Amino acid sequence: MAEELRRQRIKTINDDGIERVSYPPIAKQWVNRFLARHPELNSTIGRTIDAVWIKDVTKDTLMKWFNDVHKIFNEHNIDLKNVYNMDESGFLSER
Repeated sequence: MAEELRRQRIKTINDDGIERVSYPPIAKQWVNRFLARHPELNSTIGRTIDAVWIKDVTKDTLMKWFNDVHKIFNEHNIDLKNVYNMDESGFLSER
């Protein structure tokens, strides 16, 4: 994002094939230096979602999954109060 903002700023300064300013590419540690200069800002480490997980998600695949789960709940008389949110890291919360 920072690189794109920098590129757009240069684009407004340089025109008609005349290069008035140029900057080297943004360095790898620029975020750390920026945050050191602006202690009032905080950063949050986010978790990335693997592209493989997102790639094949469509309305149809989601609807099929929910319909299959609903069918299993009905076949086995599973009450929603007995359903827990769980993933590969274990139990997250009781529903």
